[in-house]
Amino acid sequence: MISNPTLFDFYTDKKFANNTEKFNCVQTAILRYFLTAVTGKRLKNERFNQEQINKQVKKLKRIEVDSSFDIETHLELIKKGGEMYGKTKTQMKSHVSYGKRFFEYVSKCVVTPEQKEIQDNKNSILSYREAIMDKSEFYTKSRVENKRIILINDPELYLSELREKYPKLSSQKIYDKARLSLSHIFKTIEDFIKYRSQGSKKCRKTTYYRDKEAILRFIGWYKEYYKLSIDKVDIKSIFPIISPYQYFKEYDLSCLSKDNFAELAKEEWVLKVQIKNESREFKKVLDNFFCQYLINSKLGTKQVYVQSLINFSYFLYKDITDTEENDDFQDISLIRTLRVYMRNLGNQKEIEEKKVIPFIWSEIIAVYERLRKEANQDYTYSKSNKNNKGRKLTKREKSLHIQDFLAIAFFCIMPPDRQRTFRELTFGETLKYGIRDPKRNIFISYDKLESDEEPKYYIHLLPHQYKTGSTYGTYWYEIDNVKYEDGKKFYDYLNQWLFDGYRDELATTGKTDAIFIRTKTGKRYEITDSDEDDYSTNIFYRFIENIFLRKTKFPLNPHALRDIYVTHINNLNLPEETRRAIAYMMHHDIDTANKTYNRQTMDEKISLGVDFVRQSHNKKLAV
Repeated sequence: MISNPTLFDFYTDKKFANNTEKFNCVQTAILRYFLTAVTGKRLKNERFNQEQINKQVKKLKRIEVDSSFDIETHLELIKKGGEMYGKTKTQMKSHVSYGKRFFEYVSKCVVTPEQKEIQDNKNSILSYREAIMDKSEFYTKSRVENKRIILINDPELYLSELREKYPKLSSQKIYDKARLSLSHIFKTIEDFIKYRSQGSKKCRKTTYYRDKEAILRFIGWYKEYYKLSIDKVDIKSIFPIISPYQYFKEYDLSCLSKDNFAELAKEEWVLKVQIKNESREFKKVLDNFFCQYLINSKLGTKQVYVQSLINFSYFLYKDITDTEENDDFQDISLIRTLRVYMRNLGNQKEIEEKKVIPFIWSEIIAVYERLRKEANQDYTYSKSNKNNKGRKLTKREKSLHIQDFLAIAFFCIMPPDRQRTFRELTFGETLKYGIRDPKRNIFISYDKLESDEEPKYYIHLLPHQYKTGSTYGTYWYEIDNVKYEDGKKFYDYLNQWLFDGYRDELATTGKTDAIFIRTKTGKRYEITDSDEDDYSTNIFYRFIENIFLRKTKFPLNPHALRDIYVTHINNLNLPEETRRAIAYMMHHDIDTANKTYNRQTMDEKISLGVDFVRQSHNKKLAV
C-alpha cells in the first residue's frame, strides 16, 4: 500500500525552498506556530538552534497530506499557535501570510482532477483581483546590476569621498566643491533637455527624459569605474569635444604663403589623428560600460543607451558641426563612431535568441474575459468565507475594475497597437465618438448628430501621433462593438467609463479628456515635468504588466502582446493578403511582422510543410 505524502516531504523539497523569498519567515510560521498548535505544547526558546530546527522538521513526518487538504484549516492552526504565545492578530498577520505560501504550494502539488473541476466551477464567484492562471514558474524577478549607480544632484552624497581626498579643507569648502561640480554637470544636462524639447532635434517628453536618465547613469558609472571624486567629474573630460575646424577657420587663406599652408596642413593632420584616437578611446569606454554595467541587459536596452549618447553628442556638437558643408553631423567623428556602434549592435539581432513567451492568444482572451466579469461586479466575494457573503464595491473599486478591463480590451478587440496609442488616448482627439464618412472624408461628433444613427468609436491618429506615422500617414480604425454572451456590448463599458462618472472617480486632479488615469496621482498616463523621478520606466507599461501579474503571476508587457498576436495569426495559416492587412493595422509591413514580432517555434514553422509531405506521401501509396 502506498502511503500519502507528509508535510515533511513538501517542506524539505528544494524546489520550494529555493524559489521562496524569506524562507526563514516561512520556517518560523510552520515550525514554531503551526506545530505548537498541532502538538499543543508551547516551546520555551525564543530562537531555535539547528538541532531544535531538525527536531521540529521531523515532526512534520506525522502529518499526512491527501486530496482533502484544506489551506484555511491549517492557517487557523497558525493563528491558534500565535494565541498560545500571547500574540495579537496584528502580530500574527505576517506569519499567517508566510505560512499560506507553504500551504498553497502543498495544495498545488496534491490537487486532483476532481478538485480542479470543483475549482473551475467556483470561478463564477470572483474574489477581488484574483489570479486565474499560474505562470509563476516562467517568471523570475530581474535584477539590474549596479542599478543604483546614477549621478544624483545632491552634494551631501559626495562629501565623504572629498573629506578623504582633502582632509585639510573645511566642511564648507568641501561642500562648495561638490556643489560646484554638480552644478556644472546638471546645467549642461538641463541645457540638453531644452535642446531636445525645443531645438532642431526636438522630440517627445518621454524620449528626452529617457535620454537624461541614460546620460546620468553613464556618467555615474564612469565616476565609479574610473574611481573619480566628484570634483574630477566633468562632461568635457568624458566626452571628446574637439572641433575639426579650429585651425583653418581662424585664418584668411588668401593671405597665407605656401609655408604657412604646409604648417597648417600638418596641424590639421595632427588634429584629425587626435580626434580619431579620442573617438576610439570613447568606444573602449563604451565597451567597458556594456561589459560592466549592462552585461545582463537585453539588446534593446543597449541600443537605447547608445541612441541617448548619440542624442547627447548632437547637443555637444551643435555649435561645432558645419551645417553648410555636412548633413546631420557627418563631419563629427564621435557621432560617426557611435552610429557604427549602433549598426553593429543591430546586426546582433540575427544571432540573439528570442525567449519563448509562456502565453498563447487564447490565454490572453481568458484574462480579457475575466477582467470583463470583474467589471460587471457590484460585489466582491471571498472564497475563504464559507457563506460567500459579498461586500458591495465602492465606486472607486468598481472604477479600477472597469479601467483594467478597458486597458486590456483595447489590445484584444483590435490587432494590438503600440502601447503609446493607448497611453496617450484622448477623448475627442485620438478616440472619437460619432459617425465617419470615409468617402466624403468627414466626421460628425456624437453631440452634433441629427439622425437616429448610432454613433461609433474610432481610433484616429495623425502622422505625428504614432511611431510609423511618417510612413503610413493619417490612421482611422473603427472599433468593433463586440457583443458578449451575456448580451452586453463593448460600447456599454466605454460609455459607462466616459459618461457615468467612473473615470472622474480616479481623475482626482480635475476634469480630463485622457482615457486612462494613473490611480495613485489621478493624472493621465503621460510624463510631466513633475515626474522626473518616474521617467526611468514607462508608467503605462508597468500598469499593463501589473494587471497580468495579478491575474497570471507573470508580468506580460504590451510589446509581448503584439508578439503573441502575430504568432497566433501566423499559426492560423491565413492568406498573405489578410496577414498583410493585419500588419498594416498594426502600423508595419508583413516583413517586419515576421522578423520582429513572430515568435513561432521551429516546429510551428514547419508544421504545414510536414502535413503537406505526409499527405503527398499518402496519396502516392493510395495510387
